[in-house]
Amino acid sequence: MEKKLDHEEKDVNYKGFIITNVLTGLFIAISIVFLLFLFFSYRDYEYKKGINSPGIDQAVKELREYENRELTTYGFIDREKNIVRIPIENAMQEVIKDYQE
Repeated sequence: MEKKLDHEEKDVNYKGFIITNVLTGLFIAISIVFLLFLFFSYRDYEYKKGINSPGIDQAVKELREYENRELTTYGFIDREKNIVRIPIENAMQEVIKDYQE
């Protein structure tokens, strides 16, 4: 008994294959552009919302003043334990002196 090897006689539908790939590529490209548009629109919206919030400038100004005061003045951190705060410039000079000795 002889086995006959068969093969498919029908060829691949190139036209359908190409159309499917092109449409898939277009869908992906359009989706990426749309998502980028959404991302940047929402980012701009959040940025403008944050800037236009009432009192944000005052809050930032008060925070900067507090930070500046903490970094440039003497004061107690814990009076009971005698832990003090010194200006950062003075602290850096003290560290330099310690390393030079």
